[in-house]
Amino acid sequence: MRKAIVGMLVFIILFFNGLTTVAEGNLQPPQEWLYQKDIQQVQGSSNYAFVFLDMEVYGHAAANLSDVRVMNSQNQFVPYYLVKGSSNSEVVSQDYQSTFVQSFINESNTYHDFKIVSPTKQDVLLNKIALRINSQSYLFNTEVYGSHDNLNWSIVGSYKVYKVDNNERNTIDFAQSLKYPYYRIVLLNNGDKSILLGLTAQYSEKVERYQQFARTIPLQFSSNSENRTTKILIKNPYLLNIETIKLKTSGNFYRYYKLQGLVDNVWRDVSSGTLYATNINNDVAEDTRVELSSLQSCQEYNLVISDQDDKPINISEVEAVYFVDKLVFAVEPGESYRLVYDNVKAERPIYDIENYKAKIEKTNIAEAALGPENAREVNKAADSPNYGPKIFNALIIITSICLVIIIGRKIKFKG
Repeated sequence: MRKAIVGMLVFIILFFNGLTTVAEGNLQPPQEWLYQKDIQQVQGSSNYAFVFLDMEVYGHAAANLSDVRVMNSQNQFVPYYLVKGSSNSEVVSQDYQSTFVQSFINESNTYHDFKIVSPTKQDVLLNKIALRINSQSYLFNTEVYGSHDNLNWSIVGSYKVYKVDNNERNTIDFAQSLKYPYYRIVLLNNGDKSILLGLTAQYSEKVERYQQFARTIPLQFSSNSENRTTKILIKNPYLLNIETIKLKTSGNFYRYYKLQGLVDNVWRDVSSGTLYATNINNDVAEDTRVELSSLQSCQEYNLVISDQDDKPINISEVEAVYFVDKLVFAVEPGESYRLVYDNVKAERPIYDIENYKAKIEKTNIAEAALGPENAREVNKAADSPNYGPKIFNALIIITSICLVIIIGRKIKFKG
């Protein structure tokens, strides 16, 4: 009889304790997270929606985003997965050749028309072209037009191509994918009558991903020049995933650089290369980009430029190209959602949705947006220890013991 009573007591305690554990796991106290953003404009009938994370999230969330959560109106966690924005992701490309159609001269501009040859029966889809010009040195402002019938032309954009000394830029990346089968390339002010010998085209998912995930932001910097070297300290307070640092400069120069990043209070080499700018008849061929070997989220960068015996480069602005992450989550009709982050106690969640995200990415996912950031007011009541669950568990145990005692006495009395 005594064993039966003890067994009943253990069962009751474990049962009620399990209920409280489930309740705590599904209903999360929002005050555990210091910041939140409402998820707005969830439209369409899709079962999934996505948002791009922004600077404020990166600035306050854990560096690995392990404390980021999606909550619904019932304070329940909503499963999600992240798509990392990276220029180094796998590239799936389609290459196209072209056939020459015609060329002509109008005033000082030369026109070259090409037809894209598709290796399959599918429509042409491209976002990048490469030009082959019969000149050892050139610098052209160009205009690109597209056409579906080789009669009616639509402007695509204006671009610069050049080959100066050992520096060459003969490719053009378009801001969006194009379906024109005909392209017209105009070399403006082509006094030397250089000839465009050929055009190749490409569709690159790397370019497509760049267009979706890349953002640009100015960065604060300070510079100091001494001992034939310029050191530029660049701040990255939001710990953004930076791919490229761009310098806005003036003058002609050709300099070697080395970039270091501050990681765990240690300066580590990130990349090295050359910076150059050449002015030819008031047209500037330049590449003042500092390419990082991979996405970096260092808090500070140290750009070291070798000036030799020349004057330091005049740098007026520093900006960064960084990549954001896409967060995809399940949605229900009529439900509201918010993003919460900055919780030192939170660990990276594990959701089943990770196992079938490849299929979800092929479906129509509704686009949403993050609202303004709201910070939780830190006060004694909010920051005091949460004794509620412990008190509740204690009451359950005491009640269970009392029930077992009463039941035991009744059994004993009947016996």
